[in-house]
Amino acid sequence: MGKVVTSITFLKDLPLYRSEKPYNVLLAQQDDKNENSHPISNLQFEDVGGIEVHNLREAADDFSLDKSGFQLLSFKSNHLPVDSHDLVEAYRAETETYLCDRFDALKVICWEIRTRYNRPVDRPVNLGDALAAEMPAVGAHIDNTFRGGQNVVLVHLTDVQKAEYLNKGTWRPLVPVIEDSPLAVCDYRSVRKEDLIACDRIIPTRVGEIYYLKHKEHHQWYYAKEMTWNEMFMMVMFDSKEGVARCGWLH
Repeated sequence: MGKVVTSITFLKDLPLYRSEKPYNVLLAQQDDKNENSHPISNLQFEDVGGIEVHNLREAADDFSLDKSGFQLLSFKSNHLPVDSHDLVEAYRAETETYLCDRFDALKVICWEIRTRYNRPVDRPVNLGDALAAEMPAVGAHIDNTFRGGQNVVLVHLTDVQKAEYLNKGTWRPLVPVIEDSPLAVCDYRSVRKEDLIACDRIIPTRVGEIYYLKHKEHHQWYYAKEMTWNEMFMMVMFDSKEGVARCGWLH
């Protein structure tokens, strides 16, 4: 299988995190004054080089949501580029319909949209604005822990819908073809529970909880060579069903 050798950023495995939970307070740009002198984050990262990332296109059938925790889907959107709030809502509805049909779901709810650019940008004034540009997230992570995923469900699903649910994340390029800095995903089957560390992610409206991934040699990383905006990665964040991949890891 073809591969590239690169570096990936990980949360450091510090003694600090044995006594103090990792946390990160995300403030809108105008609120970032830190008036009480308390650090808004205790996160420390490290770049780890020499990591092999394999091209999954050469063995695409080996990867699925249930087995590896991620899957590459062909999904041509009618609303790209998403450059207005009307298009955001159209893309949201289109994606919900596609996923509902693709996975035979009773209901799909897209509860958050983030736009990221691989260049310096100012932090948004409104953290809830789907068009507010952000830089790529730092550190290999999962968007929700088990507890964080369940808290999302409590907010967005009815009691009946909570009986069985799947919390997924999707990722799509904003350019026709990715020529550098593609998304790397880690195979669920290569990750152990002790490789994860929970982190509080605090925004003005709520407190979420995500997982960061500590670097381990046994992790298996993959990417889709020359991924286009007619394709979409889907990643499992939390699955209420037993016996399948229940989390998906990404960079």
